[in-house]
Parts: sequence; C-alpha cells; structure tokens
Amino acid sequence: MRTELRDAWKALGVEVTGFGLLAVQTRVFRGYDVERGGIVLEKDGRTEHHNLYDLLTRKGLGKFKSIGLCWGMGFGTDKLRFDFSSDAAIYDFPTSNWKLTLVSNDIGDSSEGEVRS
Repeated sequence: MRTELRDAWKALGVEVTGFGLLAVQTRVFRGYDVERGGIVLEKDGRTEHHNLYDLLTRKGLGKFKSIGLCWGMGFGTDKLRFDFSSDAAIYDFPTSNWKLTLVSNDIGDSSEGEVRS
C-alpha cells in the first residue's frame, strides 16, 4: 500500500467561478513515477523535480526553473459547462496537451414537481 501511495500522481487545485458562467482553475501536479510536474530546479546542468516539502527541508537543491502548473477555463451555466484545460507545463519536453470536457451539474432539479403542504 505504501508503494501505491508514493507512486500515485498528486495534485492540488483551485477553481473559482464568477457570475455563474465563467470558471477559472489551476492545479499543481506531481508524478513521482516519472519526472513530471512539481517544482523544477536546475543544478550543475541537470534539472530535477521537487515538491514543496523538499524546498522547506533541504538546502542547495538548485536554481528555480519552472513549476508544473495545469490550468483551465470553463464557460456555461450552473447546469452545463464546457471546460478546456492544458497540462503542457508539467512536462520537460514541448507538448500541446489539451483537454476538452463537457460538464453537467445536477441537470435534474430535485425540487421540481414536489408537492408541498
């Protein structure tokens, strides 16, 4: 079980929705099984991926190069939204990974058709 938890991809994200029709999201991603995401530092011509715990507890890790951020936006209503996002910044090689998603949020309103006494 410990191995599975260590090797699992980890992400922390925030989504903000305004006016009921625009959502903006960002996530920090880290995959330990491959060099992907996290905080990328360069030292002696090599790049290494680290997490926040490494930065707080270790010294001399190198110079900041980038951070593995994923981002996205969505447009729609409270019932239906079209999202597009990218995780291209988490890789050490050029890529144009895009994700298009149609999101439905509780299409059936449970209060409709209720009889109240």
